[in-house]
Amino acid sequence: MYNLLIADDKDVFLRMICRMEYFKLNQDKFRIKYLARNGLEALEFLNTGEPDIVLTDIRMPLMNGIELLKKINKNKLCRCTILLSEYSDFSYAKEGIIKGAFDYIVKPVDNYKLKETFDRAFEFMKSFVDKDNLFFNSIVRLAKDMVSDDDEVFLSKLNTVLAYIKQNSDSPSETLLIADDVLEKLNYQITSNFDYIADYIPLDKICALNHPTQNESEIIQMLRNKVFLLRDAMVKFKVDSSCCLVNEIWYDVIANIEDNCNLQNIAKKFYVNKKYLSSLFKKETGIRYVDFATYFKMERAKMLLSYSNLKVFNIAKILGFSDTEYFSRVFKKQTGSTPSSFNWDRYIENTNIT
Repeated sequence: MYNLLIADDKDVFLRMICRMEYFKLNQDKFRIKYLARNGLEALEFLNTGEPDIVLTDIRMPLMNGIELLKKINKNKLCRCTILLSEYSDFSYAKEGIIKGAFDYIVKPVDNYKLKETFDRAFEFMKSFVDKDNLFFNSIVRLAKDMVSDDDEVFLSKLNTVLAYIKQNSDSPSETLLIADDVLEKLNYQITSNFDYIADYIPLDKICALNHPTQNESEIIQMLRNKVFLLRDAMVKFKVDSSCCLVNEIWYDVIANIEDNCNLQNIAKKFYVNKKYLSSLFKKETGIRYVDFATYFKMERAKMLLSYSNLKVFNIAKILGFSDTEYFSRVFKKQTGSTPSSFNWDRYIENTNIT
């Protein structure tokens, strides 16, 4: 079932359309969910992401139907826009078809014309379902494989997504829109699967194509670079251990890195002996617990230094360091940069280079 938005400034016409026999007989296909009195009101509904199809009058106050159509197409707000016009507005309806309207219906609307147009619109919308599902599922799989050790599998998932973009874009602007959509969906999937990641990686900044290029191959390469940057930043969060206790502790510490996560407190939290946990952790991960905790404190510090207004001594205190100079030395040893000079943005900007 597709959600329909109808926009017309005349209430009597909106009521007449809602009562038409076609929509009563095809409630399994279309649901009239939104009624708007002008283009601006319709745009507010469209920004919710709910409407699938728009039926809009051409002549409306504040924003007419042609202006609304331009906004819909520019921002990819829905796939199917049908225009309503008087006979005298034929030139406007023709302009709308040129600008990407699915079709137009001349007033007064009869049930036959409504049926003919909306039956075609239904088939048109259905044609996208399988393609969209394949696209979405490819992004879901790519997000889950971000921390995979299997480079071949990861590249296969990424190449599937890139191939979809190439096959379904007819212009640089279309390529840019789809690439933006990929990054937006990838951002959401990563956040959903790895809820601690946003504390360590500036996902919103990485998942944005800000380089003003109109070259399709450059856009694809930029997207590829962004995905690799995400993977490089994320792979360090994966623990390689068959021990459930170590895995649980690993992710608990990462998710609560600003808490007092010294070995004694963690051993107490998980009801294990401190010495036993220290030995087990080193055996399972190959690193000492204290080095593990310190490493992720510095990773968290990168975000706080880059995207907060906190001073270095405040960040040191938040992460459990009473000595700011010692914190700075540890940070520089791990990152090669002083706390005052580190900025995540320079790594992100490098992904614009093709």
